Amino acid sequence: MCDDKAKVMKMVKGNGWNLRTASEDLRSDKEVVLAAVKQNGRALKYASDDLKADREVVLEAVKQNWIALGYAATELRDDDEIMLEAVKQDGTALQYYRRKKGGEWMYQFFPAAILKEVNSQDCYNALSAAVPHGGVGFEEDYAKWWGFREKFKPKEMPVRSMVGMEHWNREETLDAVGVYGLALGSANEAFRTDREIVLAAVKQNGLAMRYASEELRADREVVLAGIEQNGMALAYASEGLWSDREIVLVAVTNYGSALQYASEELRADREVVLEATKQNGLVMQYASEELRADREVVLAAVKQNGLAQQYASEELRADREVVLAAVKQNGLALQYAREELMADKELVLAAIKQDDDACRFIKSSLLSDKDVLMELARSYKGSLYNPFTPVYYHENALNAAYGDRDVVIELVKQHICDWNEVSRDLCADKTFVMEALKCIEQGHKESVSRNQYGKDYSFLEFSAQFEHAMENIDEELKKDLEIQQVAESLRAMFDIWMSSDDNVFDVPDKESSLWKDREFVLNAVKRIGTLLKYAPDFRSDDEIKFTAVKQNGMALEFVDAELSPGFLDKELVLEAVKQNGMALEFADTRLRADKEVVLAAVNQDRNALDFVHPSLRHDKEVLLAAVSNGASLYQIAMERWSVVKAGDIDLLRAQEDYKKRIG
Repeated sequence: MCDDKAKVMKMVKGNGWNLRTASEDLRSDKEVVLAAVKQNGRALKYASDDLKADREVVLEAVKQNWIALGYAATELRDDDEIMLEAVKQDGTALQYYRRKKGGEWMYQFFPAAILKEVNSQDCYNALSAAVPHGGVGFEEDYAKWWGFREKFKPKEMPVRSMVGMEHWNREETLDAVGVYGLALGSANEAFRTDREIVLAAVKQNGLAMRYASEELRADREVVLAGIEQNGMALAYASEGLWSDREIVLVAVTNYGSALQYASEELRADREVVLEATKQNGLVMQYASEELRADREVVLAAVKQNGLAQQYASEELRADREVVLAAVKQNGLALQYAREELMADKELVLAAIKQDDDACRFIKSSLLSDKDVLMELARSYKGSLYNPFTPVYYHENALNAAYGDRDVVIELVKQHICDWNEVSRDLCADKTFVMEALKCIEQGHKESVSRNQYGKDYSFLEFSAQFEHAMENIDEELKKDLEIQQVAESLRAMFDIWMSSDDNVFDVPDKESSLWKDREFVLNAVKRIGTLLKYAPDFRSDDEIKFTAVKQNGMALEFVDAELSPGFLDKELVLEAVKQNGMALEFADTRLRADKEVVLAAVNQDRNALDFVHPSLRHDKEVLLAAVSNGASLYQIAMERWSVVKAGDIDLLRAQEDYKKRIG
């Protein structure tokens, strides 16, 4: 602790938090403490108890940051001037005003100046967090709190729900369907026969055709507008138009699957089917039997989707050129080829290259072929560690792969080699082992140069591959001087990389004494915020907990977010949810009902909606923020968020805008 007043004064004027390094005497020095809180109000935390009860000091601290009120003596929360300074910054400070033991918060006295200041803000927001705490639970007092809050006049956004849309006038209905075509389904029956309204609806969403009158579903211009927006609108067109060649061509060009609604005659029309298969090869299933045997049509289909081969004629499933085109597009199409082609090496290699899982369908005669095994090693994309697992292959494939020098080297390059399976002969071959270790070294260098791994990357693939190799090579080779030199060089390279500030942080055991060292903990949470879980002694340290949540908002789970009994650290929670909206899960109930905190969370991550308090599930601004960030209106409606129960035009517009934004 520093007891040099001049030095401490200079330090706290630069950063108020430096007051924590001052001696006990200087923390009781009013001049020093005033300088600190004027720079950072939260520095009041480190002042002496006497100065935490000093009105002048607390007033200066609150003027700088209202959260400082959480460190002040409780009796000063009853001070009107101090509370006025707090609510000027944030109306939610009102929740900490005049706590009377046993009293009901909503019936307590509020000075006119404070109420005027709170009312100048969005009162609905200002009181969202203002709920009783202490002995009274949120839910128990919810009704009384809600009643009190409703006395204020919040700045509500207009509710434009489709509830009662059948009573809307023509202009309102036209505006609604222009935003959300399917709103036509909630419109007055008379407007479903209005050509202008229906045209506006189907231009916005072709599927709105389902709600149009029977007469308009037979209107050629209306139907064309609908299928140009979405080819599947053909399903809702009058059946008489299913034989209209021009309309069907537009539909299948836009959406191939619309072919299923075409007339039987048009499903045998070569041009129509060709256009449909170019858009979606799988519509071959709706084509006439004659066209499923047409080589050009089938080739077009399998080039778009290899799996369309299953709908080709028996003859074309045995056509080598057709099958080759299919497996190049989707390796799994190999399963639909004639049996003799499953043993065609060129076809098999093409299939595996496209999807390694295609090897499930090759003939056993190719299971041990070196070229096939090499292609598997290069193309392996599965989640299993071993691409030659006997789940899919004959045991011979496993032995052939791990007994072949070139195949194993390829596996090492792909860092998917299972060294437990490598043949003993290879593990005793010095030349092979040296080459494998060099591959590991080269792979690591290339990955670092590409900056493939971030600071939090914990599973070091190349380091693990190296250790795995050293465990399995022949015992005599482990004693070889040249092998030892290469191994030591690799270990040194991995150690340097791990200890570098630019790479993975070497986390000590949770029992380590290092977690008692403040500077070590501060450095640790700068790199990985959630490491605070190992340092319980510092969970209330302002600098450390802010550093942790700024690095990773989810560190909020491990911080002390209460400044004093009942007083929440809103500033800290805001920082956390701005970094990761899902950190809202670890916020106190009152802050999950705070509109400012909730908006920050859903703006960062739409999924933060899962943790919003029910009191804000009626709030349109919160829902708009979430939907604009990609939240699903369908999911919101399923969870009975009342605003969108029957649809809301503004929310639907936000959803459409989001879809356009992401393409």
